[in-house]
Amino acid sequence: MRRLDFRFMIAGFCLVALIAFGARADDKLPIPGRKVGVGLLSSPDGPPAQSDAEQIGKLKRAIESSQKRLSELQADVGDPRSEFAQAEAEFQKVDEDLDRKKKALGAITDDGSPERTRLRARLQNEIQALEKTWKLAKDRFDLAIEERKTVKEQIGALEEKLQRDREALDHLSGNADPEPKKDTEPAKAGDAPKGDAGGPHDDGSGKKGDTPSKHEATGPESKGEHEASPKEKAEAKDKEQEESEKNDEELTKAKEEERDKAQAARQAEQEEHSITERLETLDKAIALEQRLVANSRRQSDNAQQTRNALSDDFRTRSLDGAPQDELRVLMAKVRDAERRVQETQQEAREHTDRLTELESERIALLSQEMAAQKKADAAKAELAAAEARVQGLRNPFHPRNLLPWLIDHGPRLVGILLAMLGLHWCVKLSTHRIIRLIARSSSRGSTEEREDRAKTLVGVFHNAASLCILGVGGMMVLQETGIPVAPLLGGAAVFGLAVAFGAQNLIRDYFYGFVILMENQYKLNDVIKLGTVSGQVEKITLRMTVLRDTEGSVHFIPNGQVNQVTNMTHGWSRALIDIGVAYKEDVDRVMAVLCEIGKDLRKDPDFANAILEDPTMLGVESLGDSAVVIRFYIKTKTLKQWPVRREMLRRIKNRFDELGIEIPFPQRSLTVRAEETSPTPAPHLGATRRHDVPHLGQSA
Repeated sequence: MRRLDFRFMIAGFCLVALIAFGARADDKLPIPGRKVGVGLLSSPDGPPAQSDAEQIGKLKRAIESSQKRLSELQADVGDPRSEFAQAEAEFQKVDEDLDRKKKALGAITDDGSPERTRLRARLQNEIQALEKTWKLAKDRFDLAIEERKTVKEQIGALEEKLQRDREALDHLSGNADPEPKKDTEPAKAGDAPKGDAGGPHDDGSGKKGDTPSKHEATGPESKGEHEASPKEKAEAKDKEQEESEKNDEELTKAKEEERDKAQAARQAEQEEHSITERLETLDKAIALEQRLVANSRRQSDNAQQTRNALSDDFRTRSLDGAPQDELRVLMAKVRDAERRVQETQQEAREHTDRLTELESERIALLSQEMAAQKKADAAKAELAAAEARVQGLRNPFHPRNLLPWLIDHGPRLVGILLAMLGLHWCVKLSTHRIIRLIARSSSRGSTEEREDRAKTLVGVFHNAASLCILGVGGMMVLQETGIPVAPLLGGAAVFGLAVAFGAQNLIRDYFYGFVILMENQYKLNDVIKLGTVSGQVEKITLRMTVLRDTEGSVHFIPNGQVNQVTNMTHGWSRALIDIGVAYKEDVDRVMAVLCEIGKDLRKDPDFANAILEDPTMLGVESLGDSAVVIRFYIKTKTLKQWPVRREMLRRIKNRFDELGIEIPFPQRSLTVRAEETSPTPAPHLGATRRHDVPHLGQSA
């Protein structure tokens, strides 16, 4: 009996050694990597294009493989003997054993007796060994849970992949349903809807009932007063264009080619989109398969650790002389663990092979995607060329259409341009005549003043007429070339409304300018004062007035800012002169001398045309501090008051010097008062002193 036990132990040790050697050998076994078919994508020209037959064959094999894999996964999920069920049962059993032993250890009190001490030590050793087993069982259960989740996700991915592959197979085989044609023709008035032959509005004889249909005209629309909507107008215009293009064979052929190219481009784009969707689904399946590969490898590692732990336990128990029944149970567990190691390794190989198969399928699909992309790009390029050809044939500036278009529209365009040039020439030619006519018809002012006013009005008229000619002529040219004018007019109305709200000052400038011209407040060459700015008018428009002052500076003043106008050359002018003489002079004699000087100036040929009347003596204007001020004025023509005044002042100075008439200047007397009690110190250089300064004309 002892000899049999010894032989049994020797066989067990040999089995454990073989298992350990097999584990190390399995760890060194290479698992196929992901290098299948990589050389196909490394070619600079890309993979060779596959025929429809090759694609159909690969799709069928992929569908069969996916269907088989899907059935296996669905069966594995519902199998009561699956890895998930076994791992759950094992973990529950180990967890219950561990919990029971911990409770038993807690129930034994340590009273110092040898039996209780040995019992507690044995339970502690068993709990310690069982905790290692519990950890391995927990890891196994966690891996099974993760695998189950991944499998369920993979089932959904495989179902989606099968659907995509079947759609692609139907498309390649010609079994796909054709796309439904959309009814793009608008419903015609009076057409009865299908299926309404026996409806409430039809008596079966083809006559309508009392209730009018939605196509039946009622009210003012029945009299042709219905206004077409923009969409209807566009459809009518397109229909008219199609009718006019029916007789053009070349254009009709180009349009048919464009439709064919458009259909081919849509099909190529749909094919590329379908392949892209299949690639996305396949990438999702590959990612899930990679997770399963990693999980199966971790399960294999867990199984090997469990097997090694059981082998060590068997060896330890054998050396300790454990009972044969316990050794047989341990040996059975070691065999089960070895079988699980082989199963997990086989499962890892299967997942790896499946991953390699999916990657090979992905490489083939990538080649199809590249070919489909090239085909779609070529179809788009051909469609763009066809569209460009149609647009070129429709373009009126195409050499094919240019000569007929010029024959049809050229004379009218030339006539419009000639009319614009003629009107512009007439406006320019009639400018001088209009000036003379306005100057003759006006009764106010001299001839030069009337001509200045006429130039002012004619300049504004010329600008307005040129703008009208260009605007109307430009719209006629656009209408003749086929560009619709109505949208431009609508845009101009919107622009005018925006200007009315956003540029109120500009509108006010134009309105004030119109009022200024209408009332003839000032004209060209007038010298005026607008607020604090004065100068000669160089230019007048409806928006602004341009002044140049005596320093040569130019002032641009918007007409809307003109609140007050002072015109110093309106009709005639006056040279107003104030002369101051000493109090000792005879005022009457001085006034007589001034009138004599003014009459002599009027007789001078150089100033005879500038002076309109003899000097008007106003008399003594004021008694100043040091002089008596005598005022008089001379009526002159416009813009002549300043040279007349300067010449008059020159002659007055010379005549007063001859007659000894004194022209005083302001004098000031200073009185210095010194204090009697103390001597006045000499002021320092730069020091100031307080003086009593009398008013002008006072004596000290």
